[in-house]
Amino acid sequence: MPDNVLITGGGGDVARFVRSALSDECQVVSLSKHQLDVRSKESVELAFSQHEFDTVIHTAGTINPGHVTRIDPENWTRDIEVNTVGTFNLCHVALNANPQCRLILLASTAAFNAYSDWTSYCISKYAQVNISWALIEDGFDVVCLCPGAIDTKFRKSLNQSNPNVMTVEEASAPILSACLSSEITPGVYLYRKGTNLVPMPKQQY
Repeated sequence: MPDNVLITGGGGDVARFVRSALSDECQVVSLSKHQLDVRSKESVELAFSQHEFDTVIHTAGTINPGHVTRIDPENWTRDIEVNTVGTFNLCHVALNANPQCRLILLASTAAFNAYSDWTSYCISKYAQVNISWALIEDGFDVVCLCPGAIDTKFRKSLNQSNPNVMTVEEASAPILSACLSSEITPGVYLYRKGTNLVPMPKQQY
């Protein structure tokens, strides 16, 4: 069981639920995007200079839907900056500060799909998967969780219907399991409403 946990994207629904669930078990530092800008290596380094963490739960993320020919390039790039560069910054700083740290990265089933108006999101979420595999190959303790649709304010802003949307509690259960026990070993896992974790094999081309 961890002693000190960092949660990124602390203003999100999943982050809030996880923080509440862990608060009686360990010391939790939950930082919102205003407190920790993962796009900035300096911001990440500052967070780790003030605390020591043995577990990091990375929930920070953005999505800016739009077709390639019509989306504002700045919005497209923002998803890459937050979801991909932000994940790199966090992993780089966290593992240099504590090579034994467990990283729990929240990606998405979108990493394994292609949607015409979600290109920046799908690309950036697959980047999280790829970073996870690279770190696992190097012997680090990384769990990358790829949930399906979750009933959060983040999703409500997309204005899309989906009959298989998980509650925040359902989506958070694997995160808590990965944090509080060693039963979930390093790897990439996919899950949707009503399903167990499905280990995803590393793709070979």
